Amino acid sequence: LQLIAGSGYGEHSPVRFPGELCYLAGELADGARLVLEPDFAERAVYVVSGAVELDHHPLPAGHLAVLPAGRKLTPAGRGPA
Repeated sequence: LQLIAGSGYGEHSPVRFPGELCYLAGELADGARLVLEPDFAERAVYVVSGAVELDHHPLPAGHLAVLPAGRKLTPAGRGPA
C-alpha cells in the first residue's frame, strides 16, 4: 500500500489536507485481504484493474463502491487487482 494523502495504518503523508483523510493506492494479490477499519464516515474503494470481492459481492475493474459507515470491511483480491 502507498499512502498518498492523510493518515492511516500508522503512517502520515507529507501532503497537507484541510480535514481527516486516508487516501491509499495499492495492489492485492489473489486471495489477499485488506482490513478497512471504520475510522472514517465516508469511505470508498475503486478498482483500477482486476477484481475485488467486497462483502461477498464482486467489484470489477472500473467500478466504485461507496462503503457503509461504522463497519469494518475486508476486501479480497480475486486475481491480481
